[in-house]
Amino acid sequence: MKDTKTLIGIYLKGIPGGLGDLKRLFPNRPASVKELLHCLQPKPEDLADPAFFNASTTIMFYMIVRAIVQIANHDEIGRFTAGNIPDGTVVLSIADGPAGALHVKDHAFSCSTQAPEAYHAIMEFKDMTLARELFEGKVSALACVGRGLVSMRGNLGMLDNINRLLDRVAVYLG
Repeated sequence: MKDTKTLIGIYLKGIPGGLGDLKRLFPNRPASVKELLHCLQPKPEDLADPAFFNASTTIMFYMIVRAIVQIANHDEIGRFTAGNIPDGTVVLSIADGPAGALHVKDHAFSCSTQAPEAYHAIMEFKDMTLARELFEGKVSALACVGRGLVSMRGNLGMLDNINRLLDRVAVYLG
């Protein structure tokens, strides 16, 4: 089996403003790769600070949106899944937080860091805490949907396949 960690690059381009946004989120410190890694792999005590928690979760969210695009376009299993998704736009968002859109055209993916007014499907997480718990695998996504903590509307077939791509994210970033 190939080393999946080296197959796909997840670029800072997927984070609005790239490292420049880290400077906005942390105004008193220079942004660096070390700081980015600190945001993506924080210590539990770091997450106790609400500002850090929100910034770290936002960066993680945009990294995941960008990872879905890379997996759909370059991963063998991801390309198969992308082949089952019709043209359209799927919005991923955190209520009162960041939003991103996955755009599908001829089974090729791209993304944007804003939710468009018109879309074909949307998946929204109740809040930042729930989103982080889901991203870290601490809670069951299916249970959260059942309890109404994750809302999904629109083309559920698209969302089902996006969920399959989300499962692949853990192979690379997990």
